[in-house]
Order: sequence, then structure tokens, then C-alpha cells
Amino acid sequence: MRKKLAIALLLLAFLFLGVVPVQANGYQGASQWAVTELDKAWEYGLITERVRNQMNAPLTREEFAEIAVKLYEKGTGHVVEAGSMGVFSDTSNPEIIKAYDLGIVSGTDTARSLFSPHALISREQVATMLYRTIQAMGAIEDGVAFAVFMDSDQISPYAQEAVHYMGGWELIKGSDYRFHPKGTCTREMAVLIAVRVYESAETFDPLPMDSNDYSYYDNGDEYSNYGNGDDSSYYGNGDDSSFDAGNNNYDPGYDPGYPMPTSKLPDNMSALIPLLPDAQIGYVDKWDGGDGTVMYATSYSISDAWKFYRDPHLYSECKLVEEGEIGGVPTISVQTNGLHYLISISENTGEGPPTAIQIMVFWHMYVEGVSAFPGR
Repeated sequence: MRKKLAIALLLLAFLFLGVVPVQANGYQGASQWAVTELDKAWEYGLITERVRNQMNAPLTREEFAEIAVKLYEKGTGHVVEAGSMGVFSDTSNPEIIKAYDLGIVSGTDTARSLFSPHALISREQVATMLYRTIQAMGAIEDGVAFAVFMDSDQISPYAQEAVHYMGGWELIKGSDYRFHPKGTCTREMAVLIAVRVYESAETFDPLPMDSNDYSYYDNGDEYSNYGNGDDSSYYGNGDDSSFDAGNNNYDPGYDPGYPMPTSKLPDNMSALIPLLPDAQIGYVDKWDGGDGTVMYATSYSISDAWKFYRDPHLYSECKLVEEGEIGGVPTISVQTNGLHYLISISENTGEGPPTAIQIMVFWHMYVEGVSAFPGR
């Protein structure tokens, strides 16, 4: 009787801590909010033997290299053979060698041939390894998508392209508009990101994210779900957007955005989004009055479009106009008294006029007073 009581109290303690001591499907020690997605990861074969017994523990570089290789093999159907044995002096793990051969990892000290397998992995290293995994899989998304974080200047130069790509396609997220690049990552969080990559690679479409935000705490070792605690899904209910040509009623439904059938923006958006006169709008993100994205094509040349958007008189109460690159994409950053615009202009590789323009708009508090371009 005393033994049964002790077991019951132990299980109760685990529940209060939000940790599931054992999952019936083969992994254990997971946070309650992560179980739904970890079940999918187990089904996909993305949970490795090294991490499965304590899913909420901090993750090492060795453990994540194994997850990345597993993601590549499951995503492509190709089993990798370790060929470059002896490349690192501090590990002979064949999974790390596979990751090296695939171009996913390169080590921490090339002069001494070190990989540092037992070092805790940082968030920018996770983003970089996964970005290289996506490249190795041939699953890089077409088009422009990049994220802006208030601590972009703290991201190491080698990781900037990866972080902005992964953040732009919402495969990895930050919190409070910061990425926390030097922070650590838990095993379960790394596996959940791998699930997003695996599923997006299968469809070659960016994953729509719901309101659940797996955010990073400043203590560097814990993630939390700010959703309702019951649903850790990344998907909506599948409802598509609709357009009623009779009454111009746009219904975005649960889609991350909706195509525009005409060249006219919604009234609550048109006063804030500057467009060239001949704009042929292809896509408008959901618009709440301050955050959104517009993509359109124009017959104006790229140089004329740059000239148009460089003019500070185009914007209300313009405070700062900068030019640079985000994720390798030439970008104009415009800060006004209330909004922040990020505008990219490039050759239109699809149908329609020759120049493609993307305008992203954020509330000013998103990046107020902070350069959009790392290193400035």
C-alpha cells in the first residue's frame, strides 16, 4: 500500500511539473505541451535513440547532428554512408561523419579538427544545421521570405542567412521579436522544428503557424507554449479563402493570406501601403491595420522602382531610410513614426510584368530604433 501511494505521488508531481514521465509510443520525459507533435515525430522516425529517454533535456551538438541526418534520410529516402572517417579528432560517431559529408556540419575548430560533440548547441547553430539540411535535401523554398529580429546584430555572420530563412518561413521562431541566437535548445524543441521542416519539405509550401507560440525564455534552457495548452498543432482547419465578386467581400478564412482578384487593396490597407500606379497585386497577407505583406508585379524597371521607394516623402513622418540585405535579399528598410516597412525588389520570374515587389509592414515597436540590417 505504501509503495502504491509513493508511485501515485510521484506521478502527480510529474503532472504538476508539466512533464510526462513515460510515453507509450517509445519516448519519455517530454513536456506536456510537446506530446502531440512528438507523437508525429515518432511516427516519422525523427526521434533518435540518444534523445528519446529525456526529451526535455538540453541538446548537444552530437545529438542534433544525429537528428539532422535522420531528417535528411527520412525526407529523401536515401540512406547515407559515412565516408570521411577521421575528419574530427574528438569524435568517431558515424552520424556526425554523415552530417559532415552532407555539408550539414563543419566543426568548431578546423585547425584542431574539433567538432565539440558534447557542447550544448545554440539556437543559431540549430538554424544553420537545419538550413544546410534543407539545402542537402533540395527542398529550399522559392521566393522571398525573411524574418527580422531586434537582436539580429547578435547573430553570428555564418548563421545570418540561415536564421533569416528559417524565421521567414516560420520553421523556427523567437519571442518578443528576438531570436536569442546564443541561447540553448531542448531536445523536444529541436525535434519539433525538424517535424516542421520534414512536413514543409514534403509539400514545398511554407507551414502556416497557428496561435501557439513555442517561445524562448531568457533563462536559456526552457521553452513554453503560450497557446491554450491543449493543442500543439501548427495547422489551421484547412478552410480556404474565398472571394465573392458580387460584393467585394474578402474572407481570409484560416489561410495565412489570400490572393487578390483585382489591383485594389482593401480600404483599411490602401492608405498605408505605397504602390506603383500599374501594380498587379498577386498576394495580400491578412491585414489587421499594422502588420501585413503585399506582393505585386509592375512594368516599371527595377531601377525606377528602387528610386520610387527610396523617396522619404513617400512615407508619413519618415524617420529613417536604410538599404542593405536581409537573408541575401536586397532590401529597403523604412521606419516612420508608426510603422516599419521592409521592401524587396527583384526580377519577376513568374507570369506578368517584369519586376516583382514585396512589401512587409510591421508596427513600429517591432524594430523601433533598431537597424534591420545585422552589423549596423
